[in-house]
Amino acid sequence: MTETPEQTARRRQARAQLMQDMRTAAAAGVSPYSMSQLADQLAIEQKSNHQYRVDWIIDLTAKDHIEAAREAKASQLDQNTMANVFDVTDLDTGTTLRIDLDEED
Repeated sequence: MTETPEQTARRRQARAQLMQDMRTAAAAGVSPYSMSQLADQLAIEQKSNHQYRVDWIIDLTAKDHIEAAREAKASQLDQNTMANVFDVTDLDTGTTLRIDLDEED
């Protein structure tokens, strides 16, 4: 999966901010341990691929758990579904974003 221009811009902005934070910390005499933590965060931000958890939540009415799961699956597979909003968590950074695929088109 390739990065969108917006994602690239956000990643570059985050990296630039982190670099500035590291320079500011060094100038303020921050401990090497704290600088190491900032460097670790920078390394995470520079990774080309992250581990993600994607959550899709739907509320529906059904007679039992199995029927509810089947209805949810059918909704996901439906070409005309409104099921286009996902909570995506970057497992490397802990950051969660709500992504609405309808807004990206």
